[in-house]
Amino acid sequence: MNKTRRMVAVFVLAVMIGVFARMLFHPTPPHVSQDVSNGFQLPDVTGKMRNSHEWLGQVVVLNFWAPWCPPCREEIPGFLSLYHTYRDRGLVVVGVGLDQLDEIRAFIQRFQVDYPNLLGNEDGGALADRYGDHSGSLPYTVVLSRAGEVVYRHLGGLSVTDLEGIVRPLLGSSTQSGTM
Repeated sequence: MNKTRRMVAVFVLAVMIGVFARMLFHPTPPHVSQDVSNGFQLPDVTGKMRNSHEWLGQVVVLNFWAPWCPPCREEIPGFLSLYHTYRDRGLVVVGVGLDQLDEIRAFIQRFQVDYPNLLGNEDGGALADRYGDHSGSLPYTVVLSRAGEVVYRHLGGLSVTDLEGIVRPLLGSSTQSGTM
């Protein structure tokens, strides 16, 4: 009886680990709708409404973050570096801060974040869910092709090396940049 229980427990544990690993590491989970074609609109930290369509034609790294989130704080310097390296080739990083405006502004100023940052508030969580973050966990990063299609999703901290490996092929040798 104990041997049977142990075997069942090991089997259940193995299935749970497999499901969890698939959720974390599969770039585009099959159960997530790929239809995000109508974009989104959120205010930036200055209060100006920004529309995702302004970044069509660029490779977009859409990063959901919060100032109080340790993995977010760790990955943002790498995102800044990547943005500065590849923005002339058509890369834009867009942060969606999920906290109070004054906290987001203070973080951006302290760490000199100069890529676009939007104020998520309640709409940011719904937007993250629409892009596949059904757990509401942070950080959450989505990479969009120049056509605005989701090509990669990642829950948790993302290294600049891994992110660069994803965006470089999307940038190609084109020097296309700017907004549409």
